[in-house]
Amino acid sequence: MRPLILVASLVICLSAIGRSQVNISGSISDGSGGPLLSGGTYVVTAPLHVPFGSPRTAQPGAIVKFGVGASHYLWVLGTLNAGAFPGATAVFTSTADDSVGIDVSGPGSSTGSPGDWWMIEIAASGAASVLDNVIVRYAGLTGWGGITVDSGSPTITRTTVEHSLEVGLSLSNSATPIVSLSAFNHNGTYGIGYAPWDAAAGFSSNSSVGNALGNYIR
Repeated sequence: MRPLILVASLVICLSAIGRSQVNISGSISDGSGGPLLSGGTYVVTAPLHVPFGSPRTAQPGAIVKFGVGASHYLWVLGTLNAGAFPGATAVFTSTADDSVGIDVSGPGSSTGSPGDWWMIEIAASGAASVLDNVIVRYAGLTGWGGITVDSGSPTITRTTVEHSLEVGLSLSNSATPIVSLSAFNHNGTYGIGYAPWDAAAGFSSNSSVGNALGNYIR
């Protein structure tokens, strides 16, 4: 799905948490750099991935901002555990989004645009991942969903995907995620796209509004 990319090592300064941005890139896991902490603003400066067999936690209240362009994405080969505490949402958004975390976009206010960054892609090996009480916005560059599930059955609950360039959530290779209590709003085409028939059984109590071509699963 992507060309081979040599990823850089994680760049992190824990003393900066809560006071300034923390730049991250390359291979990240709880055993390499620790979890993404509540209250921290993390800026993705290059391709980011969770390696095979490793967990990565984004605590409730962690803010992850992706730089503009197709080289800014999160590829989950291991296990991503994000959010999971009501009232303290983990947010994955654009560096242009000044509404959350530290303003890293420079002088003046900005809100981000659909397709600013690529996506969160969950590979088949990341099927144990759980996104609970998460917001993903301004992603979907090149037409993939803000969240893309590439086979397997990760859990997505109480999560909002909004302002993606095209679809909010996209599925490929017979993916069958468990998706509940989630919202797919104001995306450029549909709320959910490319869903195989077998995936329908895994969806319950979700909502979809304001999508340009329809508020339904395509």
